[in-house]
Amino acid sequence: SESGTGPLSSPRARGDPDADAASSLGGSAVLFDEDAYRARATAAIDEYAAIAQVDEVVACVEHELDAMGPAAEARHLVVEQTLEAILNAKARDRAALEPLLAELAHRRLLDRAALERGALAVLETLPDAVMDISPKAADWLAAPLKRVIDAGFLDAAALAAAPPAFAVPTD
Repeated sequence: SESGTGPLSSPRARGDPDADAASSLGGSAVLFDEDAYRARATAAIDEYAAIAQVDEVVACVEHELDAMGPAAEARHLVVEQTLEAILNAKARDRAALEPLLAELAHRRLLDRAALERGALAVLETLPDAVMDISPKAADWLAAPLKRVIDAGFLDAAALAAAPPAFAVPTD
């Protein structure tokens, strides 16, 4: 209809291929910029590695990242970016980053679905990380994931789809 209402007024109804990239927030379509979200998440993670202030990351997630996209659809990217940061960090920073996912889950900013989706996305690339970054990449990822599993925020069975080279330590 001409007034912008009716059965074909939404982008999805009109067959707009970008309709799935838009989310309805407050009645208006807002395109989700995944690259900008990842960049802002990475900046917060890097800051955490430098100063170990989880409240800064919490504020970023709650106020900045959630304004960029729906939490339920985007917070797995925080998990991905944290695990990627761990893979690419120096030893000191890697140790500083290890507790971050468990702390964010404890504060209810990361749910089981976000943890699982984000972890599996990074674990899919583990064979490349072992070849390109370090043979220790699986161990580096196991440490923070073991923390969230031990704290009860993620079930180890959820990572069953991970490459065979990855196993969460159970000691």
